[in-house]
Amino acid sequence: GDHRHLHSFPTRRSSDLVAPPTGAHLDEDFLAIRIGGDRYAIRLSDVIGLHRDRKIVPLPSRAAHLLGISSFRGTTAPIYDLCALLGHPGGAPPRWLVLARAPSPVGFAFDVLEKHLRTAAAPSVEIDPQASRYVHGVVRTAASVFSLIQLASVIEAVTHGPRGPLKE
Repeated sequence: GDHRHLHSFPTRRSSDLVAPPTGAHLDEDFLAIRIGGDRYAIRLSDVIGLHRDRKIVPLPSRAAHLLGISSFRGTTAPIYDLCALLGHPGGAPPRWLVLARAPSPVGFAFDVLEKHLRTAAAPSVEIDPQASRYVHGVVRTAASVFSLIQLASVIEAVTHGPRGPLKE
């Protein structure tokens, strides 16, 4: 076989699956967040901004889970309640929000930012059915397991739902 590209396309030999070679780029960066009492993780590569206590202007809207709009460097973005989207009962207004990497600006608000994680994601075994639409895999640390939120699927749901994308 052609071995010139092994550095960019790792092969799938069984020995690799048991013990990945050191230097294998399996680790990713995640934001560990808490919603309700549950722990979630978001890939840092899915996010272009992280903000705390941003002013969110409520909008009259039939869109479920839309908190309102917020401004970022001259751009307005709709802000959705990630807690409600994941099926958690509403509590205090969320303090944190992430701006997602998406074709048009969109933000998701949540309760608590726990920390930055650098580790590898794993396929999920048991998933909460309510959240399973948006949760794909888990992120494990020595102490905790975080359900991995697939922001792309959340964006798809809020921007291509029954109503069209939010227009100015």
